[in-house]
Amino acid sequence: MLTLQKKSNLTTSLEFVNTVSWRESTAAKEHLLSYIDLLEWGHKQGILDHQEYESAVSDASTSPAEAASVHHRALELREDLYLIFSSLIDERDPEVDAMARFNETLSEALSHLKLIRGESGYELSIRDGRCLEVVPWKVAVSAADLITSEKFDRVKRCASEGCNWLFLDESKNRSRRWCDMSNCGNIMKARRHYARIRTSR
Repeated sequence: MLTLQKKSNLTTSLEFVNTVSWRESTAAKEHLLSYIDLLEWGHKQGILDHQEYESAVSDASTSPAEAASVHHRALELREDLYLIFSSLIDERDPEVDAMARFNETLSEALSHLKLIRGESGYELSIRDGRCLEVVPWKVAVSAADLITSEKFDRVKRCASEGCNWLFLDESKNRSRRWCDMSNCGNIMKARRHYARIRTSR
């Protein structure tokens, strides 16, 4: 398994897919409205260190059109990943076009890999100086790590109607159904409770 950042884990690409809330409902909400939003997300997730973040912000300020293009392609990658993950969860072959676009992004990412010395030895990293596409590239590698891992069969879709966020179920008996128990889980429990009350009446 290839991982490009120390803080990365198998949920990085899932968290990226989940940057749209209630994707398939009329209340869909986009959380990455700009290239800077994309960078801030990557920084908060730990896939960009402070130096990478500051460098990308500076590059975006001098090349706004290119940054906007990268942002657009990143959102396309996100939707392709949603289609691919959803197909695999449902035990179907992913759409050919979505997989082809993903593989193209993954190939670009892998072509920019370098072996560098880190704090605890040598590690693989995307180090290309000026690189506006560092976030989607790292997400693509994270997605490949997840799909080829033994844990992919634990990836699930939230059971709350309209949510469709994806998550890695690491519960012992694989019984988790909600992306977040404090949100979707409580909402669905409340709905079932009121449905039982109405039925009893």
